[in-house]
Amino acid sequence: AISAALRCVAALLLGMTRRIALALDTEPKNASLLFDWLTSNILRPQDCVLFLHCESYHPEPVLLPLGGLGVVATGMDPNGIKQEQEEATKALATLVEPFISACNSTGVEHEVILVRGDPREALLEACLHHNVNLLVVGSRGLGTVRRALLGSVSTHMVHHAHCPVLVVPTAPR
Repeated sequence: AISAALRCVAALLLGMTRRIALALDTEPKNASLLFDWLTSNILRPQDCVLFLHCESYHPEPVLLPLGGLGVVATGMDPNGIKQEQEEATKALATLVEPFISACNSTGVEHEVILVRGDPREALLEACLHHNVNLLVVGSRGLGTVRRALLGSVSTHMVHHAHCPVLVVPTAPR
């Protein structure tokens, strides 16, 4: 974690390219707030923005009849998985379209990354795999009890990410 933080600071001081991941949920308002904050406060023309979204994986079992013996659950229908992936990809493309336009108009390099699974673990793995220097996440402003019951992606990132994490409030306080 310290070496990632040092790389981020060195990139800042030396004017090198930083790989900044912007973790987006499916709420366009939150995504816009995060992107606006990033462009107003941190982003430089030589940086690379990784628009990172995690699609939670909720497989629905497929039940196959076994004659008079009942049914057996076989996992998710492959066609259902493919359709879910296509829908997630289209939704993400729509969500990031205005951000990509902004990056293109200013010459900022960018990538769009869609991962699947538990957001806490999948986002961490994606950041590590893509050599992220800084992770920017939103905070929905859950109260202490709701955060304890539901879990907070941003809190998990702060405690477990290999790189510095910046939490931007997206909910009014």
